[in-house]
Amino acid sequence: MKRFSCILLILALLANCVPAFAQDVVTDAALDTETVKCLQIDLISGGYLEGDADGVMGSGTQEAIRTAQRDLGLPVNGCISDELSTALQRNVFPMKLECRSSLVYEMQKPLFQCGFLEDDPTGFYGSSTMDAVVSFQKFAVNDFAAYMQGISDAKFAEMDIPDDLAYNQPIYSAQNIPCDGIMTEDWYNFLMNEFEYPRITTMRGEVGDNVKIMQVRLHALGYLYTGMDGKFSDVTELALKYFQRKNGLSETGVCDENTSSVLFSQNAVYSDEYVMPIMAYVKRSKSRVYVYGWDGSGYNEELKVFRCSCGKPSTPTLKGTYYCIGPISEWYYMQSSNVWVKYAFQIKGNYFFHSVLFSHKGNKYPTSTSVRNLGSNVSHGCIRLAVDDIKWLYEHGTVGMKVVIE
Repeated sequence: MKRFSCILLILALLANCVPAFAQDVVTDAALDTETVKCLQIDLISGGYLEGDADGVMGSGTQEAIRTAQRDLGLPVNGCISDELSTALQRNVFPMKLECRSSLVYEMQKPLFQCGFLEDDPTGFYGSSTMDAVVSFQKFAVNDFAAYMQGISDAKFAEMDIPDDLAYNQPIYSAQNIPCDGIMTEDWYNFLMNEFEYPRITTMRGEVGDNVKIMQVRLHALGYLYTGMDGKFSDVTELALKYFQRKNGLSETGVCDENTSSVLFSQNAVYSDEYVMPIMAYVKRSKSRVYVYGWDGSGYNEELKVFRCSCGKPSTPTLKGTYYCIGPISEWYYMQSSNVWVKYAFQIKGNYFFHSVLFSHKGNKYPTSTSVRNLGSNVSHGCIRLAVDDIKWLYEHGTVGMKVVIE
């Protein structure tokens, strides 16, 4: 009797598992976040799913899968399949502006890793992706031409063409291949299967596309906040040296072949700090601005200490960590207060570092009240400094300078 009961129990358990089995297929797929995310991108593109692709197999995604399967004539089981992905991706080529697809997402990943794309992959073909594709095409057009000519030559060799029959075989060259930011299927296959990651050698003082590609990659890895302009500046050198330090390379500040191979690899170590020559730490309780210099491993060298005035209780200075917009102008009119200040250095929005107050633009001396109140919390939220102090910060600070306000 016990044995019979055990058999019945096992059968019941198995029966209960049957309807759950199809669901388990979906659950297993959900463990692969990238797979789910790619399918969600295609579902969003097809109008089956709203919101962002988050890689989570929730009830909304499952219902969207079932709806798409019904519309596309596929078995309605709520499961991820290659057939569903292929059906949703149909007619995606050529990829161009406003296109959304998991293939765009897959394309963006090597563009991001190779230093062509500044933004994280999303699956949406926006203006930044188009710019990245143009840069990639210009960089690789000669290799792509050779790739396409090889395919053409192979097809021609397989054809049994009589000697007396003329045949115009396509000739591919950099001159007849457009670099227009449109990703054709041929360009896509070349990028995903044939393109070798950049091997860039460059150093301080150089200018050009190779420098920009390196800078964009350093930005993507969190070393360089801004300045992806193709000019190998002092800030770029500092960022590259820190990359070399974090990745166990010699800190030469030169992008040689060894550094390049690590920089564009999947194993490149991300930074814990954007690298700038200086950063500022604002201690509101002490009405002080502490300026620290980058010493190769962090902002560890105290350079300056300035007395300041922060916001009064009714208009407090914002707290947090920010990367500054940077120097704005030597003279700046504060409309809300009907006063002028010197050396406006924008932190964020209406929050600035600036001098004590002037009644009129061009005045030689600031108002005595603002000078007397320096060190007290009396501003409308900005951080006031003595004229000589803000002049130093204005001249030495950079776009993207890190500011911590406690």
